[in-house]
Amino acid sequence: MAGLLLVLPLVLLVNALLMLRELEQARGAFLRNKAAEIAARLEQLPIQQVTEEEPALLDVRTYGPSDSAAEPSIRPFFNGQELFRLEESSPSGFRAWVPYHTPAGARLARLDLNPKAADFLTARPRQNLYLSIAVALMMGALMAYAVWAREKQARLARLAELGQMSAVLAHEIRNPLGALKGFLQLAQERATGDTRIWLDTSLEQTGRLEQLVKDLLAYARAPQPKWRVISWREMEIRLRPHAPLVAFHAADFQLRTDPDMLEQAVLNLLRNAIEAGDQVSLHAEPGLIRVTDNGPGIPPELRPKLFQPFVTTKAQGTGLGLAIVRNLVRALNGNVQLTNARPTGACAEIRWSTK
Repeated sequence: MAGLLLVLPLVLLVNALLMLRELEQARGAFLRNKAAEIAARLEQLPIQQVTEEEPALLDVRTYGPSDSAAEPSIRPFFNGQELFRLEESSPSGFRAWVPYHTPAGARLARLDLNPKAADFLTARPRQNLYLSIAVALMMGALMAYAVWAREKQARLARLAELGQMSAVLAHEIRNPLGALKGFLQLAQERATGDTRIWLDTSLEQTGRLEQLVKDLLAYARAPQPKWRVISWREMEIRLRPHAPLVAFHAADFQLRTDPDMLEQAVLNLLRNAIEAGDQVSLHAEPGLIRVTDNGPGIPPELRPKLFQPFVTTKAQGTGLGLAIVRNLVRALNGNVQLTNARPTGACAEIRWSTK
């Protein structure tokens, strides 16, 4: 069905182009006929009178057989080798070489015609065809957009279904996972030797599953900010225990936000930076939070997919961290972007309007 929708404007476009070609042929036929008509009048009327009476005629020159020595290009006409010649690339736009007869003998006329003389025949149809071409292109663009929008809507619907399914599964997994973790911790307290080592590994993997469940719920759940005005110092106090080695650079200022959501977003950026490099700094000012590191930076092939879910270069990453950051920041009426820092490392910025 989508292919049929795109065929219609294509057919209109091809038809309009064919009609334009036919109009060009009709224009040429009109000018050729006009040249023949002028040549017939030259057989009976003086050149000056024909020039004055014919508005399509820009210039006329006539040649006799004796002129062929000085003008070799006209020799074929007097030898009977050529009867008619057109030069549509001439300075006037349309030049015709037409033989005619006078009482003194055969002569050759070089007629420079004004191509606009055929406008009464082709101008209006040409305008209509240009309009048809524009309409066909617009229809094609609109139909292509409609096809793209429908496919995008279908993808979004599939993602929404996937998000709902993920949320349901995460809820169903969270309770038995919590019970499993509790029993493992209880068994760990009583275990010794190799058994304790095996239980430590089991608890570590259980923690990974628990973090994945949390990330799935955070990504699937639509953020609902609880706005209030806080100071940056309050936010810094929240962040420092989770990032003791990060260098904070900020003066105190006020901002209206959801502290819990902003804390989660910034912590996700800090965790990424800490995993990437050993020197991480955070700079904050009204309308901007910037996190930089000295790691390897962002690979070129990963840049277009940075905020897509389940995209990660980490061996044990979920690929949901940056997707969650984007959702949280958007809910806080801000935007987030990641770029490569100079000379090395990555730079993540959260920006919001202070007006």
